[in-house]
Amino acid sequence: MLVRYPRVVASARYRFFDMRETLRAQGVESDICSVMPDDFMTHRFVRRSRIAAGVARGYLRRLRDLLQSRSYDLVCIQGECLPYLPATVERILLALCPPYVVDYDDAWFHRYDHHPSWLVRSTLGAKISRLMAGAAAVTVGSEYLRTYAARFNSNVHVVPTSITLSRYPTTQPSRIPETPFTIGWIGSPGTSVFLREIEEPLAEVAARRKADVIVIGASPDFSLRVPGLQLLAWSELTEIDQLSRFDVGIMPLTDTPFNRGKCALKLIQYMGAWKPVVASPVGENVVVVRDGESGFLARNADEWRDALDRVADDASLARRMGLVGRARVEERYTVAEAARRLGAIYESVARPVRARHAATISS
Repeated sequence: MLVRYPRVVASARYRFFDMRETLRAQGVESDICSVMPDDFMTHRFVRRSRIAAGVARGYLRRLRDLLQSRSYDLVCIQGECLPYLPATVERILLALCPPYVVDYDDAWFHRYDHHPSWLVRSTLGAKISRLMAGAAAVTVGSEYLRTYAARFNSNVHVVPTSITLSRYPTTQPSRIPETPFTIGWIGSPGTSVFLREIEEPLAEVAARRKADVIVIGASPDFSLRVPGLQLLAWSELTEIDQLSRFDVGIMPLTDTPFNRGKCALKLIQYMGAWKPVVASPVGENVVVVRDGESGFLARNADEWRDALDRVADDASLARRMGLVGRARVEERYTVAEAARRLGAIYESVARPVRARHAATISS
């Protein structure tokens, strides 16, 4: 498994690292190799001057990993092997490797074909589609990504970004009386900017209700003109306990081509923790959220105010939504189910390779 990011980054953690043990139980043994350094997030957002050297070392490791992949039955790639290098370079290297599966949980192709630089658009705009076309299979986390990938490859599978349900509470927690209503968000420094899309209605609701607003994973200097704002550092060890403090989980998004490819992980986490949700109707959000049943889809400031007020005012509604959301996660968004799907895809791709290996040994 050739991933772009170390475990600390959610896309790698949920779609690769957390799958590994469950896949092993199905007979799929794997090694995971990251092109970015383990302290990528620290350097990216705090000490940018040191990231270049780490990336250069990562590219050398990636070349080594590609050459060593010939002893494997299958290569699974997160997005691309060598970011910002032309597709021709990767295709030459991949021709020396076993069949590959490429995986996407974001619209990576729009980082190139919508890039502000004409040079990047012209040289890399078709890179991801070419990698998709050469893959034995493509796995994606959303319908938007499936629609795009299906233009270039007939073997495309939607495998939702999923959670390890055993880490989450097994029963729906009761709301503690006489405590502030708590609105919560979890994410990264790069995605916290979307909270500014709802700054005005969020501030109004928080002020009127004297609510707490918890933001997990934003940069330490993140600011929002919202009373009751609490910035919490993200930790894999504490994130579930922190999510459990929420009364409602939110996921605002601007409607852009790139955001339409997002896979609604935040919502899946909130729902796994038995929480009602409020989200923008963008991308996979409209698939994950059953509007009016597990939460609300809010299109503008008035709808955000109304949705948050309804969840705050009606405890029985919030509880029902939490139950529906949790059932939805149990049905569709667990690591066990995602690994079952992936195992079948990997087996179908690797079977011919193993057969050739066996034939070579017997001869």
